[in-house]
Amino acid sequence: MINQLKDKNFLIILSISLISFLIAMFFYVREMKSDIEWLTFEKAKVEAATTGKFIYVNVYSRWDANSRLRYNTLFSNENVTEYFQKDFIPVRFNLDDKNEKAALSKDFGISTSRFDFVADNQGRILSFMSTSTSYENFISMLENLEKLKINELQSLENALSASKQSGKYVMLFVSNYLNDNFFIHELMDNDTNFNFAINNHEVAVAMSYDKSDFEKIKFLADATNENDPLKEYQPLSDNMFSDKRTFSTRPILYILNPEGQLFGKFVMEYDLLKPNIFIEKVEQITKKSN
Repeated sequence: MINQLKDKNFLIILSISLISFLIAMFFYVREMKSDIEWLTFEKAKVEAATTGKFIYVNVYSRWDANSRLRYNTLFSNENVTEYFQKDFIPVRFNLDDKNEKAALSKDFGISTSRFDFVADNQGRILSFMSTSTSYENFISMLENLEKLKINELQSLENALSASKQSGKYVMLFVSNYLNDNFFIHELMDNDTNFNFAINNHEVAVAMSYDKSDFEKIKFLADATNENDPLKEYQPLSDNMFSDKRTFSTRPILYILNPEGQLFGKFVMEYDLLKPNIFIEKVEQITKKSN
């Protein structure tokens, strides 16, 4: 009898403790006030096109305690607020709102996401953010993203138009995966490579996981390669964490003439990061075409 009472008391105490903990967590993860001025994606695209800034997209849900905890930890922090106002254009999507959820799917091909992400000034996803709540790590990651020179590269459409005026070949980097963006940055962060590319070519970048870009570059698909990522549109949200991606996740470089005809291409291997290897590889293609 005594043991039964002890067990009953233990369960009562445990239940009260659990309820108290849940109540405390509920109040803890309520959204705190933030001084960040969140925009709609449409307004953000206009501002990004004018300023060249990256777009930061915060995806949240009323019932997602983790997203609210990150919000409270990061976006109420004055260091993050100051950094955002200076260097990024902030956007929020509420997954509880069917219109905003539909807009997220329409704008980015994503129906749900547990991760915030950063898009370039054309609205194309560059990278998803980690779930870290450390504002130092958060700002450090954003600083690394800002160093990406992708914003300095044209769209294929603009590059082809410029090519007809300048007579230069088009150098098109096709990014098949998020990490490709960092590879392209590392390659172009070398001043010799960057100056060679910019001075002698109309340089563009396209992302095969972006529906708009994909429609413009799918004509470059290799008919002999069944795994060519340009044969079929693959939304990023469907495969970003999948092990089933059979094609290379290295970016591919295409060399085109002003009419958009393909002269040559190659997969961007790490050897190209060595001095002058990239330039030699490109010149091999352009010399063959002359």
